[in-house]
Amino acid sequence: VLAAAENAVPVVCLTGIYKLTPLFPHEGQDTLNDLLSPSSMIDYAWQQGKPVDFVNPLHDYILPEHIKLYVTNVGSFQPSYTYRLLSEYYHQDDWAPF
Repeated sequence: VLAAAENAVPVVCLTGIYKLTPLFPHEGQDTLNDLLSPSSMIDYAWQQGKPVDFVNPLHDYILPEHIKLYVTNVGSFQPSYTYRLLSEYYHQDDWAPF
């Protein structure tokens, strides 16, 4: 994503409209993703008894400011239109505290 931003290549996010929500289903980036075994990325023999912290997430997290277009099952939208889209699909009481 950072390489795309550096080279002025737009980042497009494909998602179902049901995944756009005013609520945050996670407590932080650490709980946002499923973690996989690091053995698919590195060999345990490489460690050679040294303590190594290695995180292998199932999905990449893309910061919202890097996304240029959302493509959903109901159409394509620019990020600035997200609040309008949420107001069409959710009652104001569902996201009033935000």
